[in-house]
Amino acid sequence: GQIAAFFLAIIMFIGIWGIPTFAAADSKAEAFKDVPESAWYHGYVMMLADKGIVRGFGTTGEFRPLNKLTRGQAAKMLAIAAGLPYEGKHASICGARHLSY
Repeated sequence: GQIAAFFLAIIMFIGIWGIPTFAAADSKAEAFKDVPESAWYHGYVMMLADKGIVRGFGTTGEFRPLNKLTRGQAAKMLAIAAGLPYEGKHASICGARHLSY
């Protein structure tokens, strides 16, 4: 469920920008220690890191690809991808707790 939603978001971003699937081969972003180059999603994750859409968790050098994607994380990724201001914003989603970003 949540992992599939994350990868669906990645595919959506690729469709928006029309970027070739593995354009991240020459990535300038630092590799995440838990995203091996052999993983099928490596190129996608690195492309999003190059664009500043994902940064991993703190200073651990981890992306944590097996973690569940939260609504807040997905909303923040969409806001960054769309170039919207998101810092300090709060969202109220029907049926969800108060979200802060």
